[in-house]
Amino acid sequence: RWNDLIQILSKKAELDGVPVEQRVELLRETANLWIERFSNPAQAIRPLERILELSPHDGDALTRLKDTYTRRRQWRALIGLLGKEAEASSGAERRLKHAEMARLAMERVGDQRLAIEIWNQVLAGLGPDGPRADVRGSLAALYERVKRWLALAEILRQQRMIAAAHEVVPLLERMGSVFADRLGAPAVAAGVWEEILAVEPGHAKALRTLRELLAQAGDFDGLEALYRRLGQEDELVDAMVAIGDRTDDRALRARVMERAASVAQRRAEQSSRPDAGDRVVRVWERLLAVDPNNARAAAELAPVYARQEKWPKLLTLLEIGLAHASSDDDRRRRMDEIRELCEHKLASRALAFTWATRAFAAAPDSPDAAGHVTRLGSDLEQVKEWVSMFAQAANAPAMAVPSRVHLLRLAARAAGARVGDLELARSLWQRVLGLADGDREAETEIEHACTQLADWPALLAALRGRSSRVAAGDQAAHLATIAEVEETRLGDLDGAARTWAAVMAAEPGHRAARDGLLRLHEARGDWPALATALEREVADAS
Repeated sequence: RWNDLIQILSKKAELDGVPVEQRVELLRETANLWIERFSNPAQAIRPLERILELSPHDGDALTRLKDTYTRRRQWRALIGLLGKEAEASSGAERRLKHAEMARLAMERVGDQRLAIEIWNQVLAGLGPDGPRADVRGSLAALYERVKRWLALAEILRQQRMIAAAHEVVPLLERMGSVFADRLGAPAVAAGVWEEILAVEPGHAKALRTLRELLAQAGDFDGLEALYRRLGQEDELVDAMVAIGDRTDDRALRARVMERAASVAQRRAEQSSRPDAGDRVVRVWERLLAVDPNNARAAAELAPVYARQEKWPKLLTLLEIGLAHASSDDDRRRRMDEIRELCEHKLASRALAFTWATRAFAAAPDSPDAAGHVTRLGSDLEQVKEWVSMFAQAANAPAMAVPSRVHLLRLAARAAGARVGDLELARSLWQRVLGLADGDREAETEIEHACTQLADWPALLAALRGRSSRVAAGDQAAHLATIAEVEETRLGDLDGAARTWAAVMAAEPGHRAARDGLLRLHEARGDWPALATALEREVADAS
């Protein structure tokens, strides 16, 4: 009756007054019965655990529990048991227990945080002379596995503080990679790689990585200082160019190239090498390839291309400079420079005309702007373009009246004489009159346009509108012109008769006026008036 025996033994082991040693043996016998009689080690776990509560260092209970936990894959319980063993041990044996606990936490439980916690407890419990390097090495591997990069960097820093001389560089390399690649801290990483160079000045990887990090951090002063310290200033420009070529960040690449060009220029000024200037040009050109609108590169290359007479390339640079003009005056000056280049160096009047129109659009009231446009725009389509442009610009109320009149005058002249659009010419001359009342050229051209267009009412209106401004000595001739238009062009015989009469009043002996009145009186059947006129003719003849 083994079940009854187990119950009796269990109750007896818990009775008050039973010595600890006897309790332990009763519990051990209970565990043996479960294992040997029932082949049920799971039921033996409780009495064995109770033994350890009463006698924590009982080797037999520890061994049996470890075996049972292992078979039943109760890994967390096994880890706890190993922890108790570790507490009871010291030195190397204790570290082995902890290492086993951490291994089980990682491999069996899959609990990396638990493994890290175990090693941190070990590290905290070690004295100053303890084997901290082994513990930190284990922690470093765990931190890397769980991607806790800050913690890894700190552990590596601690390892570096106690590492032997031959171990320093590998630790620093690993530490620098963590800061650069995992934590995105190029400035901190650069400090680590500089420490490597301090330990091993010829370290190729450190030099290569450090220059990349300094460039990435934008620390070009540090990069120059690095090469100066190494006595490799002549290689600095090539290094910067190589860095720029490898980066995918266009903004960073442009900054690196610009700094490389500045360094190359400074070195060229200090160098006696005949090809130093060519090297500077190449670097500035590389910068333009990365940043096509870089104002500094354009400014530095412009005089070089001018000396080399590379006019198309110079045109591109001048356009870049124009885009970065600092003021309206600077913008006009640059456009004039481009126009002169197109006209005199590229021999392209069409291109020069385009830039002249752009300069005019930017400052239509500039003294020379309109003149350059009219001089360069000689083709019919170009003339049409600038006539329209001038007419539009003259609408600006902010522009001075004389400037507006000047533009309209140029446009009107060209519209009539070169474009042959008399309607447009007349409208432009009328706008001139609106701004400059009594302008003689405008009045004359309007009358001419009306005549060419056979617009007799408009011509008559123009002539009458000018009558008040005609000098007294010219009044008769002016009225005679009006009378001819009324009679021969408009057929207004009554009006013509009145006008011829006015001519006679202004100049009584005007022959054309007398003939006109005789003709008109007869044509109109105004016999009394005709008789009077004939009597006057007879009187004058006698």
